[in-house]
This record gives sequence, structure tokens and C-alpha cells, in this order.
Amino acid sequence: MDLVEEFLELGKNVTVTNLVELLRVLRRRIPGRYLPVEVVLKDERREVPNYLGTWHLHLPGDLIHSMYTYDVDLFRDRWLGPPGALEQFWNAQRETEWFKMHPILSNPDVDLRTHFPILCHGDDADSHRRRSFCVCTIASPLSISRSSWDTRFPLYIVDNTRALNETFDCLDAWIVHGLCELQEGSFMDVDVYGRPWARGKHGRICGPYTGVFVALKGDQKFLQKCLKLTTSATSELVCMYCKAKNHGDLIYTAFGPSAPHRECLVSNVDFLLEGCRPNSWIRLPGFHLSRVLTDWLHLIDLSLIPEVSASALIELTEDDSIWPGDHQDERLRMAFVQFTSECKRHGVRNRGQIFSVKQMYPLGKGNYPTLVQKHFNGAEATVLAKWLKGVTLAVAAANPASEHCALRASIFVNLVVMRSAVGRGRNDWCVLKPQNLSLLQRANFLLHSALNSLATEAIDKEVLLWKIRPKIHQIDHLCIDQAALMNPLTLSTYDDEDFIGKCKGLAMRSDVRAMGYQTLHRYAAYVCCRWLRQLTGS
Repeated sequence: MDLVEEFLELGKNVTVTNLVELLRVLRRRIPGRYLPVEVVLKDERREVPNYLGTWHLHLPGDLIHSMYTYDVDLFRDRWLGPPGALEQFWNAQRETEWFKMHPILSNPDVDLRTHFPILCHGDDADSHRRRSFCVCTIASPLSISRSSWDTRFPLYIVDNTRALNETFDCLDAWIVHGLCELQEGSFMDVDVYGRPWARGKHGRICGPYTGVFVALKGDQKFLQKCLKLTTSATSELVCMYCKAKNHGDLIYTAFGPSAPHRECLVSNVDFLLEGCRPNSWIRLPGFHLSRVLTDWLHLIDLSLIPEVSASALIELTEDDSIWPGDHQDERLRMAFVQFTSECKRHGVRNRGQIFSVKQMYPLGKGNYPTLVQKHFNGAEATVLAKWLKGVTLAVAAANPASEHCALRASIFVNLVVMRSAVGRGRNDWCVLKPQNLSLLQRANFLLHSALNSLATEAIDKEVLLWKIRPKIHQIDHLCIDQAALMNPLTLSTYDDEDFIGKCKGLAMRSDVRAMGYQTLHRYAAYVCCRWLRQLTGS
């Protein structure tokens, strides 16, 4: 940021014909602020596919230090949130086991007004030609909702086609090293391997302020990769938070605060010993299983809602009592037209495919129906739940003697209630009000109750509808355990997913041979100008 003025002055004096030329000039004038790390990469075109190469990343401390030294108000705006948000956040954490055991926060003399929380998020961004990119970012849970350019900060962007597990192990080790620096408050003089490191930086990172790692979040694929979990949807133990299993007395379909698996929650020690294999993240001072967060977007909007909606639509279009048509595909098309109108009414763009029997069964009729996740985003899923709430309530009112219709409507009613309970307009900044927490947990219980009843009924009738996946089990942990600490919607990955898409665009424009460096350079060139315009009001 201290060279932004030079960058803007450069734009007045240098004539370039395209962006590639501009970036080439920029790289000569603006020194790189990124750390080159030696990692194992792969290239199938080489005689020896695996080789030792270089990848660039932002160390968290370097990134935050550059913001603080350039403009303290910019730093406070991005990391401390609005007045009162920081105090409210720490007050909500005081009684947790994590807070009481934390090597920094548990100190009674610590001044929490100078300690700001840091979230880490990771996810993959799929692209065409079988390419995908893994993006790791940091952010503050206190940041005001705005463009993700202003609230999310990339640490690394990796081309998955060139990366091995060892690649991510090395990059994660450096990220954890940077987070340790932030929690220490000062730059370290040794590298991740304990060797002396003459990096040209010393002293405090951001003045009196100290960053504290408070959570790691991402989809299941990312968490499996970075934490090396021993649990998965296909293993006997399906949950990292408890001993829920695929079968037996602790089966994952049980729900609510009295479910059997609530009696055998995994402690932090058990997780470190048995729940994961050795990795860098568990070596971070203050790491705790309770700080590995599930995500509202992936669990509810992109998983539960598409699956229950597909089952409901298959049932509702079996005859022409709701939508006219000579066959089910025609009735599904009419339903899609109505859904599209509802999206337009809510100001949401409908990107989904036209409903059809084939689309509802992407893996064939011998499988459970679902709406393909890649055709939906969180906003569309929310509108879909609200729309089907109205449809199913009307059907239930027309069939008062049908328990099945009532249960089906109950699913969508409670989905809408849950979303309303976590709405930012109904709560304090990043913590749920007690009445809304109670409302969320009650609606979650009723949702699971209705879904289990419909799933049991479908099994009795030998039809493939109302699937309950192990992933749905984690909604219980989201509503019972995590929502009591922080608002799940605030911690959800809506902005993160938006930023992942932006990073994918930067990566696709970069040379594949220097993608790690060029992507970060393109990001810096854009946000520096953006932030300077905000600061100067121009």
C-alpha cells in the first residue's frame, strides 16, 4: 500500500496496450510482497512428474502489517468492526472451554480491546477443462458486510492439477507460522523449520494490536485435506464432533439435545489423538475442535434445501392437482416458471436448469432425487425454500386429514423460520439474541423430526425420497453448539464463496507457470487502487 501512489502515477506516465503489458511494468516497479516457498509440485509433461518448485503466498502477518503501516483507520475498519463489536464478540466467548484454555485469552491481565479475531477459510473453485483452484483466505468476523474485495484477503491460490498433498502441507505450515506471529504480536526471526530468517522485518506487526486465530472453516473437502480427518461420510464414524455412526445405537439420524450421540461428544484431546492425523493446524497455539466450524451455506442452502426440494417437487408433480400438464416433465416445467417468477420478485437471478425428471435424478432413477448444487447459490436456495413453503402449506390446507402433507410443509416452514432466526436484522452484530437462539434450535428440532418421519415413511413404501445424509447430522452441531457462540449466518461463507469466484477469475487470467505469484499480484494491483479511492474519496 505504501507504493500505491507510485502505481497510480505510473498509470499516467506509461502507455500500455493491454493488461499483460501493464502487469509486466508493475512487476518491475512494485517489489513483490509475497513469500516464495519451496514446495513439491507435479507436471505430467515432465520426465519426472514430481519436482521441487516455488509457490508464492501471503503470510498473514505481512499482509496485515502492510495495511496497518499504510493507514491505521483502514486496518481498524477491516479488522475491528463497528464500535462495540469487538467487545461483544469476546464477551460471547468468555465462558467457552476454548477461551478458558487459550494461552493468550485466558490471561486475566490481557486487554481484549487490542486483540482482534481472525477467521481462516478454504475452498475449491472448479473451472472448465477439469481445472480447479484451492483458495485460502483470512477475514474478520467483525467486518461490515460489503464487497468481498474489502473483507476477504487471500493467502494462497493453488492450481490443484499441479499440487500434491505435500504441497498443501507445506503451504499450511507457513500459514500457521504466520498466525503464530500474529498471536505473538511481533515478527519472528526464524522460519517454519526453525532456521534463522533474515527477512528484513522486526518488531511489532500492527502496533498495540494482536491477532488471534478464532476459527477454521470451509467445505468438507477442504477440512479433510488440511486437518487430515479420520471421519467421513463413508467411514463408520461420520462426525468429527461426536461418535455418531452409520449404524447402531449411535446412528447419525438421531437428533436434538437428547440424541444418544450427544452423550459422547469428542473432546479436544480425543480429536488430537484419534480424530485427525498429524497436521500443521493442530500445532497452532489455541487450536480447539470447537473452532472448526460447519457452514450454513454448504449444509443448509446447498445440501439440505436442494435435496428436500427435489423430493417435494417429485411428489407434488405426480398429478396435475397443482400444476397443469399431461406428464410430469410438463408439470415440473410449470413449477420452474413459477419459481423463476418468485426469484424475480425477490430480486434474485435464477441460474438453475429447468426442472425435469432427468434433472431431478442426475445419477439415474435408481438414486435419490436432488437439485444439482452447481446450479444453485445461497440466495436461490433461500427463495426456493420460501416458495415451497407457500406451495406445501396450500396443499396441506387443502388436505387437512393428510399427516404426510403436514410433515412436508413443516420442513419448509422450519427452514424459513431458521433463516429468519439468524437474520442480521434480528440480532446483535455477530451474536444471536437469546430468543432467536431458542427459536433456531426449536425449528431445527422440528425440521429433523419431520424429515425423519418422511424418510421412514419412504422406506416403508420402498421409494427413494427424503434422503438423510451424514452431512445433515452436522446441522444439529451448527444449531446447538456453534450458534450459541456466534451467529451462523455471520460465519457462513457467502462472502467467502463470492471471493473464491473472484480469485478464480484472477487465476484463469494468469500464466499457469507463475499462477501463484501473478494471481496475488493482480489482486494487490486491484485492491490497492480500490482502497486508495475509498480513503481519498475519489
